[in-house]
Amino acid sequence: MTWMCPKCNSQDLKVDIVINTRARLIQEDDGNFQTDENGGDHEWDGDSAMECCDCGHEAPARNFRVPDDYPAMLKLVKTIANMKYDGEEGAGENGDDYIMENDDAVSTLSSIIRDAREIVDPD
Repeated sequence: MTWMCPKCNSQDLKVDIVINTRARLIQEDDGNFQTDENGGDHEWDGDSAMECCDCGHEAPARNFRVPDDYPAMLKLVKTIANMKYDGEEGAGENGDDYIMENDDAVSTLSSIIRDAREIVDPD
């Protein structure tokens, strides 16, 4: 399982954890007591707070989980980002894949191409 910031794609993250430990209770005759820790464990889940160390985005950890099919989705987004749409400089040159604007669906795809480019290269 992989975790990544949904805002900036960083994998430098912090998570709030709950630490469970077991300690021996040592009671003294005068009413004082102390504990002697014998080890422990920690737990966190999708509801634990997570923070990106790069951009400061905070949300439940489940929002940072990268789907198992992320590499395939990223490949698709990169393929779409490299497409050109009719009217764009270079469309149809050098055998590039491109779409021709001829209806609303293709116009929507042009918008998806622009969005994919923003995902692949936000700058």
